[in-house]
Amino acid sequence: MLDYGIITEKFASLLTDTIRGKLLESEGYRVSVEEFIETEHTPKNILIKAIKLNNKAKSKTALIEKAKEDFKEIKQAFLIEPCLEKLLNEN
Repeated sequence: MLDYGIITEKFASLLTDTIRGKLLESEGYRVSVEEFIETEHTPKNILIKAIKLNNKAKSKTALIEKAKEDFKEIKQAFLIEPCLEKLLNEN
């Protein structure tokens, strides 16, 4: 996959957006990922929407734990340490 620059670029972009979404979910946000402009106008047309869940939401804990597990699996699969995670952990 790394032999083809355009594929590497697109994959890296999707992986980065996935990481952002999972990090937001692990912080208690409901996340949706949407296309917001036609691809003919821009190659990067993904919008990540996040809404903070109410502390009383019954499924909140399960969603957070699932997102944390998903995020951990992504990190292990690609051997990465996202800067955004480090920044969030500083606060």
